[in-house]
Amino acid sequence: DDYWPRNKVALQVEFMEANPLCQLSYGNYIEVDSNGDILERVTCHPPRSQFFQEMLLTNYIAAPTAMIRSAVFSEIGGYDPNCKIEDWSLWLKILKSHPHPGHINHPLAYYRYHGNNFHKNIDAITEESLKILNQYKDEPTYRMAMSLLVSKTIIKSFLVSFRMGLKALRSQFHWRLGLDLLICLARLRGPFRKFKFKYWNFGS
Repeated sequence: DDYWPRNKVALQVEFMEANPLCQLSYGNYIEVDSNGDILERVTCHPPRSQFFQEMLLTNYIAAPTAMIRSAVFSEIGGYDPNCKIEDWSLWLKILKSHPHPGHINHPLAYYRYHGNNFHKNIDAITEESLKILNQYKDEPTYRMAMSLLVSKTIIKSFLVSFRMGLKALRSQFHWRLGLDLLICLARLRGPFRKFKFKYWNFGS
């Protein structure tokens, strides 16, 4: 149900041929509703020096915009069939050994939001995210990534119902989580510059 602009493939092939170190490229995208009407034009930030660590905090490469060299896809074994957030898992595996992704400052996909999007299922997305993060326990941003995941779970629970949010808050909130959130609010700058909460996909 997502779709590409006509020049998507040509733009990325040209870019990656001009940048041989780039094994993964991505770009901006346009959010549309179930009728195809534009909701928002999303501009992604270009990768920075600690891009892998940032990607542990949140997945902000929209899958329909990505292009991967076939050799690297084969090298890492492709998608993990046991992972339901296969795009985030794949980006992390690629970036761990090939830390030079490329950003194309152009809309490369139309991403459709509707009631069946997987990220609407709070319990499932949290469980699958934990599986991915637990593969990177030795990374310096692991604890912060776990805190952000718990925070998103609590906030999304409140968006479903106040009662569900309170239940999540009581069962999952602790002082270290609160401290991590204060640090993030004070210091982090995400790939979406409109407001910091967007960095953690709180609204999605």
